Amino acid sequence: MAAGDIHTFREPHNPKKAIVLEGADDAIQIDAWGTDRQTASDTVGTITAWVMPRNSTGTFTIIAAGDAGSDEFIDFSIVAGLLHAELSVSGTTSFDVESDAVHVKEHVWTHVALVQDGQKPRLFANGKLVASTDDVSTNLSHWFADVSGIDVANIGYLEANSTLTQDYLGAVGEIRHWNKALTDEEVLKDYEGSKQSSAVDALQISNWDWDGLTDKWAGANDGTVVSAAVLNPVHTSMSSQLKTAATVVADDISIAESGGVVTAVVVKAA
Repeated sequence: MAAGDIHTFREPHNPKKAIVLEGADDAIQIDAWGTDRQTASDTVGTITAWVMPRNSTGTFTIIAAGDAGSDEFIDFSIVAGLLHAELSVSGTTSFDVESDAVHVKEHVWTHVALVQDGQKPRLFANGKLVASTDDVSTNLSHWFADVSGIDVANIGYLEANSTLTQDYLGAVGEIRHWNKALTDEEVLKDYEGSKQSSAVDALQISNWDWDGLTDKWAGANDGTVVSAAVLNPVHTSMSSQLKTAATVVADDISIAESGGVVTAVVVKAA
């Protein structure tokens, strides 16, 4: 980019509380969540999240639990817009499941879900089950009970075998976890923000809504900021777009709103 370059963005005003990550070893550390679920020997479960990556080409972990010193992990991620779930035990992949089509786009809030029903993982986007392929199906029924070495967990990257990989670039909104395989209808309710039954609520483990770092549900697995991760109470598609423009104080920036749509014009200073 050079002085005088003009960038124009027009996006809906769609604010959500989020954690914003810069793709450089920053995350929200939730080690207790991973160890608790392994100790509880969970065999089924559901993880839902709102996500807004800043590009459509990267491999970004949404949430993962792993063994810091061994190649064992459970990972829910985005791979070039595809939804991806993978579980490894002692260096052997139990399952590697990926959506057949792109469901997550850059600068757009997308609701995603991973459901393990004790038979195989299922992937959802915006409340609907999506077609997926079992690229590895050694043991599709594996879950936390089968990954005995879990001692770390993070929102924003995969930590396992003494390495940090798949750093997330963009925003992650509210995340929920149940010790239950939600039905298709219950996943849709989470997407719509509808009230779940008391029986479903009773099996919710964690809820990070980013009104601070506190786990608001039964798990009480509060997060810890790692490196450059920051909370944003009103992250929007425009917030994401302006990040790509690498705006600085000297830039000339004009922003206007009309009918729920925000338009920004950025004239680069240098």
